[in-house]
Amino acid sequence: MVCRKEKNETALDGTQKTRIVELESSDVPRDLIDIVTDLARDKWRQLGEELGFSKTEMFEYESSRFCSLQERVSYVIYDWQRKDGDDATVHQLLVACDRVEVGKEVRKRAQREHGLLFV
Repeated sequence: MVCRKEKNETALDGTQKTRIVELESSDVPRDLIDIVTDLARDKWRQLGEELGFSKTEMFEYESSRFCSLQERVSYVIYDWQRKDGDDATVHQLLVACDRVEVGKEVRKRAQREHGLLFV
């Protein structure tokens, strides 16, 4: 899966142009993480398990210092990226979102709000 971002630019003559920029597969955009954090907050445990964390690890997030569900999702994604490195890809994150039934909405919001396209 390729992640592309629409970028609006002003040319020297003052006209607006939209350029498509291809992002690295391991470069999970912050905008995408923010959307997943918002939409998957009620399914953060399942999302973490889909990203490869054990039930024990998910319990540790639950009993730790994180107050809001959104904080938990954000830290699960951050730890997944840290743990998996270059193998933590946009594709894997979207597959995990599909499995917890938020993938379709994540894609729609990512395109509508941030010009992110997934092909």
